[in-house]
Amino acid sequence: MLFSDMGIDQPFITENGMATTIPADCFRDSCETERTHFFHGQPYRSIRRILSNIRHQHGFRFTGFGDLTEDQVAKVTGLSIDEAGKAMTRKASEPVIWRGGDAELREFFRLLESQGLHLTRGGRFYHVSGKGDKGLALQVLLKRYQQE
Repeated sequence: MLFSDMGIDQPFITENGMATTIPADCFRDSCETERTHFFHGQPYRSIRRILSNIRHQHGFRFTGFGDLTEDQVAKVTGLSIDEAGKAMTRKASEPVIWRGGDAELREFFRLLESQGLHLTRGGRFYHVSGKGDKGLALQVLLKRYQQE
């Protein structure tokens, strides 16, 4: 994982604020012996299930990272195969390549919202996630530090 490669042994927020990872024994009162993940939205499997249902029911044309191989993710992102594999390891969001029109995108957005999900446009991809954000994740983490 990237955090291991970088030597990060402190809590960190990922996936646009949808997940916070706290290393084992980070806080004095922690009895955790392994890294703990807190989700500020819906977990990845739930997001993938909802996307699959919406695609099946409405015929929207999109491709999520979970639909691709490592080679394909590497090709669309410019990452190495190894980096693409790491990028595909999602906890609480799904990058999506939209292949439909604008009217369909508005309906897709509406359906995601009705399922408790949010669609954000990034630089190259749309991102489907829960309705949290980096600020909310930071507030939760800050509260934990204040309890120390």
